[in-house]
Amino acid sequence: MDLKTANRLQQLRKENGYSQDALAEKLGLSRQAISKWERGESSPDTDNLIALAELYHMTLDQLLGGEPSLLTPPQPAPRQAAAVAQPAEQPKTKEKRHALHGKLGKSLFKFPFPAVVAIVYVALGLTFGWHPSWLVFLLIPIYYHFAGACMTKSQKAFMMAQPIPEVIVTVFLVLGVCAKLWHPAWVLFLIIPVYYWLVAVYVLLPVFLLSRNRRPGVLLCCGTLGLCLALLASWAEPMLYSTRVTVLDVGQGQCILLQSEGRTYMVDCGGDSDTETADIAAETLLSQGISRLDGLILTHGDRDHTGAAENLLSRVKADILILPPEEGMPTSDNAEVVYAEQDLLLTYGKTNLHIFTTDSNRSENENSLCVLFDTENCDILITGDRSAYGERMLLHAGKIPEVDVLIAGHHGSKNSTCEDLLAAAQPQTVCISAGRDNLYGHPAAETLQRLENFGCTVYRTDRDGTITIRR
Repeated sequence: MDLKTANRLQQLRKENGYSQDALAEKLGLSRQAISKWERGESSPDTDNLIALAELYHMTLDQLLGGEPSLLTPPQPAPRQAAAVAQPAEQPKTKEKRHALHGKLGKSLFKFPFPAVVAIVYVALGLTFGWHPSWLVFLLIPIYYHFAGACMTKSQKAFMMAQPIPEVIVTVFLVLGVCAKLWHPAWVLFLIIPVYYWLVAVYVLLPVFLLSRNRRPGVLLCCGTLGLCLALLASWAEPMLYSTRVTVLDVGQGQCILLQSEGRTYMVDCGGDSDTETADIAAETLLSQGISRLDGLILTHGDRDHTGAAENLLSRVKADILILPPEEGMPTSDNAEVVYAEQDLLLTYGKTNLHIFTTDSNRSENENSLCVLFDTENCDILITGDRSAYGERMLLHAGKIPEVDVLIAGHHGSKNSTCEDLLAAAQPQTVCISAGRDNLYGHPAAETLQRLENFGCTVYRTDRDGTITIRR
């Protein structure tokens, strides 16, 4: 075969985006055979000529440049030639379609998606507060990088996208460990890259190799839809439940989140360490996209209930700060301070937040504010550090209804959560906020026995960590 024809075969291969390896794989030959053709050392036989013409979407005459006699193999028989011959307009139509796909792909991936996504992310953070779940936005440019690799005709480019899942997982771990931003929604960082890796290995790669990616628009649309669904899922979870109570694990102290109908209230903020408790409370709120509390309620002045409040309010604002009429209570310039000298009622939608007071001449514990969070599908009762005496004062005043969830008084002390309270409230679930191996022996064995006798399901922060109940 002369060099002119050999050069034409090489030129056609490059114009159609094939490497020698890729073309050899398509024809079922070795790379050395293709190389010999292009050096003029050998000539393709009739079957290979037909295969090349079909692969390049042209006739044999077009393949040979109008000079078939330059090749050693004879021309195909008329019947064979008729089999590969196509209408004159059909190759042009296909070529135009592929050209359109190529232009579309190039234009899409020249668009600065990463920059746009970063701008949107920063704008949302500055406007509404930073939300770790919003980092899923950053997966979109990663997807386009991945899809862009798929839409090229280079297997090397496709395979370069494979380490992306490992990179995302590393970012997830670094942020979780260093910034303490662990949150269930962040599991998306693990699920999505693993999903794409599996799809790439078991689905996209075979499709890519078999079809040479002649339908890039389908891949692009499917991937975009998948990412949109993942993004929506990061916000869907809080909407599945109308009421949520979270008892944070702060050691020997108490810090409780009450959430319903888009409102968030915190009851008490104190624990083993003021700084650590404030960190736990702030990170929990910020991980849910909450940078402002609707209200912070401090039941009484003990440090294990109030010690971290000022630190928290320097990081997370509150619309209202409700305090008992005691001296030495924390205050804030960023919140409206209300002293509960009488019962208070906050109502929004179908949710009522009752704050009960009593006037006792005993210890401050007995004057702890009592909080009843009354929602459409769940009632939660918090009695602070009241003993049986303070609990019975509330019962005699007719302020205690039946509830679904009870936060045990005084961290499960033997003198709190009395039988009269349990008989009146009939709680299905009881949560106890107590530190591990605390010096007070909380929760007391006597209290645990009473709860067992009433058939209550008991959760304890010293054993179970942070407790979250959704209804």
